Amino acid sequence: MTRNHTATTTQSGFPVTPLSFIIAAVIVKKGLRPLNAIAAEIATIKEDNLTTRITAEDVPTEVVQIKNRLNELQSRLEASFNRERQFNADIAHELRTPLSGLRSTIEVTLTRTRDNDEYKRVLFDCEAIVENMQTMVSNLLMLARLDAKQISFQTEQIQLADLVNSCWQQFSDKAIERQITFDNSIEAESMCESDRQNLSIVLSNILANAVEYADKGGQIRTTACSKDGSMEVAVSNTGCQLTTDQVAKVFDSFWRGDLSRSDTGTHCGLGLALVQRLVRALGGNAFAELQPGGIFIVRITLPE
Repeated sequence: MTRNHTATTTQSGFPVTPLSFIIAAVIVKKGLRPLNAIAAEIATIKEDNLTTRITAEDVPTEVVQIKNRLNELQSRLEASFNRERQFNADIAHELRTPLSGLRSTIEVTLTRTRDNDEYKRVLFDCEAIVENMQTMVSNLLMLARLDAKQISFQTEQIQLADLVNSCWQQFSDKAIERQITFDNSIEAESMCESDRQNLSIVLSNILANAVEYADKGGQIRTTACSKDGSMEVAVSNTGCQLTTDQVAKVFDSFWRGDLSRSDTGTHCGLGLALVQRLVRALGGNAFAELQPGGIFIVRITLPE
């Protein structure tokens, strides 16, 4: 008497399970071939050739999306590395010029004995250079702390008109010197919910930019209004020489309208970059626009 072993044999008596394993192994190996090809290409990509893209051919439809997403990731990595290299180059460029100026000023002064007044003038010049460098380093540190999420905020109700007036005080002398009029049109009842210290940094950077680039005898104006559940603060200045395309770049780190960088070491192009990043951390956003007649406007939105 014989038993019918249906789990392991066919009617013809040949074993089924080993054959199934062999067939499955062949199918799996063939199916994994495109993935192996993609893996081999990925293995050849190094940090110094991020322009390489995965070009594996004859991949199944299901794998095409994986290939495309990997190439998109590669593009983002390439852009990130390029930004880092450019950032490092910009820092070196921005620091080299003021350091060279500081060194040459000191060397020239030491070539001969001078009277006290002349030494004072040299020291004032050196102090101005150091202050500019210190501002740049402080902005860089603030940007790094924002990226690392190391900044905590203490929010409170803030009367915007008073805060703007307080921030303006440090620029009033320079505005008078350049015959620039300041019009704070923010109403006394305009309020927002924010961190006072960091919002002061934001407004001071915007006002500093406005004073620096407004035309002599021009005007700076601040306004505020409630819009879509947020408080929008706008700072405008006359005399803008930028194009619309250039205005779109004003929040980029180390970008300046002075493409020749003749003012390197004085204006390093971090003020508005810090404004945008800090406002976003405060729960809002920052925008820039150019209106007819050379009117440049920075708008920030803040939680009410």
